[in-house]
Amino acid sequence: MKVLSQIRPALTDMVAAAAPDAQVIAIPRAGDLPPGVAGEVLLTYPWAFPNLAQVLARGVRWVHVLGTGIDAFPLHTLTDQVLTCSRGASAVPIAEWVLAVMLAFEKRLPEAWIRSAPDGWSRGERGTLEGKTLGLIGFGGIGTAVVSLGLLALAGPGASPANGRRQLGTYLILALLLIPIATYGAGAAPVWLLIWFLLFLILLNVVAARLRAHRA
Repeated sequence: MKVLSQIRPALTDMVAAAAPDAQVIAIPRAGDLPPGVAGEVLLTYPWAFPNLAQVLARGVRWVHVLGTGIDAFPLHTLTDQVLTCSRGASAVPIAEWVLAVMLAFEKRLPEAWIRSAPDGWSRGERGTLEGKTLGLIGFGGIGTAVVSLGLLALAGPGASPANGRRQLGTYLILALLLIPIATYGAGAAPVWLLIWFLLFLILLNVVAARLRAHRA
């Protein structure tokens, strides 16, 4: 398989290393392609480069764009090619960062790092995530990953008797505000959004009940 790449060289090299059976070919983002250059796959960004139509005519059957949104991608240039994006690829790293920042805020990091011997080793003003409310606006790939990591870290396997019989006993109330109305602008919310909100209330009660049962 031949992969044509318009992404930056460092990422192109990473793709080539991850897929040694594929031939990854770096191509220009503007101007004519070298004669004879063709490929079944195109790696590019979610916006139009000047020579996109010419590249698609070189045997491309699958176009993959880095990133999630394709609002700026010229869909009219596609014929029978499959278009995919990288939705969810960065969900876990961002979710880990969100959890790390929340903990850093509560534990006063890096201010709390010890640089000299303190007056007392058993005292310190630190916050906690226990009993706090997590509000998520939207519940896409990133929101889902944040919830998954939060439940795993605060009320998951760590509370198992097999892991030192520790009981975290944490209430994690999930306020999932599903607001998929970006495509509707500032107009009135459709009926289906109200239905989603009712389902959200049911989900919130179910999750809260399960966490209370877990603590008991």
